[in-house]
Amino acid sequence: MKLALPTFSRPSPGRYTRRVRQLRIVLPVTAVAMLGLVLIWPHFDPAQATKKHANADSPEMHNSYFSGIDKSHQPYTVTADKAVSQASSSNDMDLTNPLAEVTLKNGAWVAIRADKGTYRQDPGTIVLVGNVRLYHDMGYEVTTSAAGLDLVNGIAWSDKPTKGHGSRGEIEGEGFKLIQDSDKIIFTGKSRLLLKPETDDDNVQGPEEAPADNRPKAQAAKP
Repeated sequence: MKLALPTFSRPSPGRYTRRVRQLRIVLPVTAVAMLGLVLIWPHFDPAQATKKHANADSPEMHNSYFSGIDKSHQPYTVTADKAVSQASSSNDMDLTNPLAEVTLKNGAWVAIRADKGTYRQDPGTIVLVGNVRLYHDMGYEVTTSAAGLDLVNGIAWSDKPTKGHGSRGEIEGEGFKLIQDSDKIIFTGKSRLLLKPETDDDNVQGPEEAPADNRPKAQAAKP
């Protein structure tokens, strides 16, 4: 009795050649991928990845813009390079390089900017921190390290050392307050004022504008 041995078909030369070519491509690609994983893995920081994932719950807005109307029906705007909603409250926004612009009742314009700020959309207040500068369109500038701004009621204030200067002099105080209704910047605490002397240019009037009563009068020469 003879046993039948299994037979195997020999692959064709063309099929064998294609298989070898595929292996020549797949094996180097796999080796490169494994090498890249070895190089990248030491630089993978799980904490950083978690931080990025956590930020997904804090929406960011770049070149952000907010606007509203205060109780005196005057417009105000708040802009910032970046605004990030706080995770604890969607009402609070952390601002980078905020700028608030307010129009006073008499039509004057005031702008306040800082390095950082926290904007509470309701009730419309901003806490400004770092290099705070207040500009008034009359040419006044006030600087301090921190300030508060109530946009709805038109009030700005600070209890930090404050400096101000304009065309007529300089002033220092322990703080300041700006109230919409009074249209004045009040320096609080112990203050020091330095006035610049008036120059002839401040009081020069053209001949055609000088009142007749103020014109020099000729005096009779004494004998």
